[in-house]
Amino acid sequence: MNFETELKDRLHAGVDDTTVDIDRLIAGGRATGRRFTRRRRLGQALLSATATAAVVGVVLSVGTSPGPTEPSYAGPAAPPTLEPITPQAAWKIVIDHLPKGAKLKDVRGGHQGPLANPDLLWARAVYTDRGGPSNLSIELDWKETSLACTGDNAVCTTEKLPDGKRLVLFKDTGPDKYKRYEAWLMDKDGWLLTVRSDNAETWKGPGTRPEPPLSLAQLRTVALDPLWQQHVSPDLTAAAAKLFTPDVQPAEPPYTSRTPDPSTSETPR
Repeated sequence: MNFETELKDRLHAGVDDTTVDIDRLIAGGRATGRRFTRRRRLGQALLSATATAAVVGVVLSVGTSPGPTEPSYAGPAAPPTLEPITPQAAWKIVIDHLPKGAKLKDVRGGHQGPLANPDLLWARAVYTDRGGPSNLSIELDWKETSLACTGDNAVCTTEKLPDGKRLVLFKDTGPDKYKRYEAWLMDKDGWLLTVRSDNAETWKGPGTRPEPPLSLAQLRTVALDPLWQQHVSPDLTAAAAKLFTPDVQPAEPPYTSRTPDPSTSETPR
């Protein structure tokens, strides 16, 4: 008998002589099975709880996180409130262009017809500098439509502006060494601005100085000021209100032409 055969016989003999506790083996198997079952259920419960927590976390995150910011929109800016131009406001536009050192006296002005819809608005003063006294005046006329260059010695230069307005530079002479320079601006809305500088203390009076104090170039600058509008800022009217007390005349203006009949009354110039 070799070694392997002898070893097998001894092992079989040991097994045959051993008493096996079948009940203990069955009980142990059941216990092991129950442990595996508990572990599997616990694992499933943990997986379920983790998934639920993740879903709740997402919901809370979405529910509590701020949404997209709504762009603030205040709406279009309200248009500025404007007022009808007054004689004082018109005069202030003129004097803001005058050279320093000049003096004004006998300042007056007014309008014909209601201020909200006038026929004519005017202002004038005696302008004095080292050259002597002279008449300075302005008119805003809603009735005059002619830009005719009239006068025995009148010379006119006409310019059409990019915005559709027409500008005329006018100069004329008369008896007693009288000279008159004017700038006319015809607006698209139908009103006519006249800025006038004489070399006399009164309109068409005898000359008191060789030339009008304001040149045609200076009058052109005044006429092209963008503040010339039928309605202007309340700040402008308030700042100019104390310059003089306006004279209010009826809606039927006595002045209807650039070359009025001398026998009729007319707006002061």
